[in-house]
Amino acid sequence: YMYASLYGNGEVLSVNASSDFYKSKEGWDIPYLCTSVVDNKEKGELVIFATNRSLDEDMELEISLDGYEDYSLVKHIELYNDDLDATNEKYSERVFPTERAIDAGSSVKLKKHSWNMLILKK
Repeated sequence: YMYASLYGNGEVLSVNASSDFYKSKEGWDIPYLCTSVVDNKEKGELVIFATNRSLDEDMELEISLDGYEDYSLVKHIELYNDDLDATNEKYSERVFPTERAIDAGSSVKLKKHSWNMLILKK
């Protein structure tokens, strides 16, 4: 919640995202990718929040932002632990946000069952 509170300020943009999906118990199609994008004009940045719901596979997120071609990725924060039962305890922090290295290009690797925040700036 801290990252959404600090970086999720601005205009929420319409997202046209697609991914593979799985079936819920009720038979609904649930996409593996859950994402939202916020345009913070005051800071001149776009913030993408993305969750990979797959329990088994990483995914490549291809970023294509019409009207924001002059923006590039400057930060990637990831919340992930391979152990889905991992918890933080008083003297042991096993699940925590990590800043990931940024590769050149327009795609980002989202690890299986991870939450991610991507910051793009002009």
